[in-house]
Amino acid sequence: GKTPWAQYFMPSVSYLGAMFASNAALSYVSYPTQVLAKSCKLIPVMLMGIVINKKRYKLSQYIVVLMITIGIATFMLFKESKKAARATSVFGLGLLGLSLVLDGFTGPVQERLIKVFRPTREQLMLFLNLCAIAIVLSVLVATQQLMPAVQFCIEFPSVLKNIVLFSLASAAGQNFILLTLFRFNALVLTTITTTRKFFTILFSVFWFRHHLNAAQWLGVALVFAGLGLNIYLKYQSSKQQKKNNKKLE
Repeated sequence: GKTPWAQYFMPSVSYLGAMFASNAALSYVSYPTQVLAKSCKLIPVMLMGIVINKKRYKLSQYIVVLMITIGIATFMLFKESKKAARATSVFGLGLLGLSLVLDGFTGPVQERLIKVFRPTREQLMLFLNLCAIAIVLSVLVATQQLMPAVQFCIEFPSVLKNIVLFSLASAAGQNFILLTLFRFNALVLTTITTTRKFFTILFSVFWFRHHLNAAQWLGVALVFAGLGLNIYLKYQSSKQQKKNNKKLE
């Protein structure tokens, strides 16, 4: 059947809201605080999956999420930073909390949309982006920022090349994100996107031969142990399912 526009608007609003709140919070919180918040995305996604989609997770899945979350937080918190320390305000913490709630809302709502209305991957991507464009344009017009943005592009036309390249890269990335969402679920997707930065930094550590302290190695061990446990549990579950199917034959 036809998918109501509201179903596309909800995840578009939550996605844009999470991005805005996260970026705005950077001016009001310390570096360790924002690192901790970014490391905890798996938890609200899991909680929202329970609330919105009535999902039930095994104890082992909670353990995996906690191991990965604590591992990433430990790795990032003990990373040497040249950024100046900034005081953390209650307003900043509120923005980070809002960002996490909206992040947790986006994936499960998209998951429900796919399950109930069954759009194709291309349809979902098109309508989510159309809604996002409409929202951003409305905000730009309401805040009188549209014309200054257009004027900036006219004055510095070289920026258009970067905008196009960024848009193409973003579209390619969205394809893989939605492919993961269609084939698996929001929790698997968030696990991938949350650990991506961790693996990027870890790769750069080995590539540029940077030093890791003991706490960071503990973080690395926790992340790999969590991911390894997740793979093992999925393998065991698949093995058990095959046995059950053979018994039914």
